[in-house]
Amino acid sequence: ICSKYAPSIPKENFTAMTRLDQNRAQSQLAAKLGVPVKDVKNVIIW
Repeated sequence: ICSKYAPSIPKENFTAMTRLDQNRAQSQLAAKLGVPVKDVKNVIIW
């Protein structure tokens, strides 16, 4: 929505908070399982 109404700003400058949520979920799962974050795969935030 933002990129549509601000066409002068490059689309790659827009991000979503879902990436932050995904990183947090992976970190929490890794801590709970006692594994490195890089080993937590296929996490989906909907």
